Amino acid sequence: MKIIIIDSIKVHRDFLLNNLGSAGHEVFAAESLQAASKWLTSRRFDVCLSGLRDPGMDGIGLFKSIRRFQPEATVMLMATQETITAAVEATKHGVYDYLIEPFRLDELLFLLQRVESYRFALAENSQLRESLQSRYVVQKIVSKSPAMQNVVRRLQVVARNDAVVLLVGDHDTGKERVAKTIHYNSRHRNDPFIKFDCTRLPIQALQGEFLRPEYHARRGRMSGWVRSDFETGSIFLAEVDSLPSQAQVKLLGLLEMRCLNGVSRKPGPRFNMRIIAATRADLRKSVAAGKFRADLGNKLMDRTIKLPPLQQRKEDIETLVEFFLSDFHKKKLPAIDGQALASLIDYPWPGNVRELKNVIERLNLSCQCDPILPACLPLEINLQTRSRDSDFWRCPGAKSLAQEVAFFEIGLIREALRKSGGNKTKTAALLRLPISTLNGKMRRYGIA
Repeated sequence: MKIIIIDSIKVHRDFLLNNLGSAGHEVFAAESLQAASKWLTSRRFDVCLSGLRDPGMDGIGLFKSIRRFQPEATVMLMATQETITAAVEATKHGVYDYLIEPFRLDELLFLLQRVESYRFALAENSQLRESLQSRYVVQKIVSKSPAMQNVVRRLQVVARNDAVVLLVGDHDTGKERVAKTIHYNSRHRNDPFIKFDCTRLPIQALQGEFLRPEYHARRGRMSGWVRSDFETGSIFLAEVDSLPSQAQVKLLGLLEMRCLNGVSRKPGPRFNMRIIAATRADLRKSVAAGKFRADLGNKLMDRTIKLPPLQQRKEDIETLVEFFLSDFHKKKLPAIDGQALASLIDYPWPGNVRELKNVIERLNLSCQCDPILPACLPLEINLQTRSRDSDFWRCPGAKSLAQEVAFFEIGLIREALRKSGGNKTKTAALLRLPISTLNGKMRRYGIA
């Protein structure tokens, strides 16, 4: 690592220069912050190791001065018995750690190893954040269809502020992806994105996860409300209509405590995270039926974005097919026959985007054709679009009758499971099968 040492005692500087240099580090030294400024302004350092002997400069002031020159450097302090308090206080403001003089060389080398690991983890996290942010840019949303163009326009508006957003759409229409796009294009892009499935969320979880139940009787008020690890970021509440009534009260309380763009509208505890909720249900009907609180519903529905099913955005299917094919073919994408593409566009896609992705994944595993022919497509698509007969025998990867029957049964079982909410008894009734037969088929096909 590249290290700069700031210490007014020459013996200390020479000792550290020689020993850290021998340990493989590139080391520079200066007697004061002013003397070090020529290095700090012209070179980039990984670590700044400084004493606390500059007159009129405490640990926090020293840290801020160094950070003005080296915003990415890790700052460590060398403290004496008289300056321990200043060093401890400085660690609360961003200083990585401190050593108490006199210290052994092996202590310093061990601490530098920790710093190296810490900086490596920071670099990895930074790369991951950049990767996520590039993945979820608004421009990457497939939006040739008018319905999705309207969604993109709304996204660009809501991402610029902290307002609560409600995403409404059928299953697998991309609600979570849209929520992440909002997050990674907002001021919270470098903060956590936390997902909660409200169908599994315990009643106490909202308060337990985000608020500390600490009460100070002398002050007569709650304190320490927002947990340090959840002070800012975005919370994605999937299937928010499934929240029990008591949890709805707690969510309403959190919304009342929210800061808007970092500014609290009310005195008292503050909650600075953005809420993005999602539902398949019509919340207005849930409110009218008494299943959902009207005050909470009004807050959530203030900014609603409706995500269209894939059947209503057929202009996007060709681009989506190319996008999913590129996930499996990094070098050369196979072409797709015009009739096969027409079949994919004509299919109603009850499973929306996820079903299309699964079909392309199956094609990647089973079809060796280039271009991809109608005969390569799953049976359920060809049955729906009637495009199979002329090309069945042209495809070397054409499936046997048993394979086609299996694919057809898998599709029917999955659709029945979806309609019955995963209840096997209801699924068996829909399919008019004994429950034992259904269980056997699910085991055979690996359906969870």
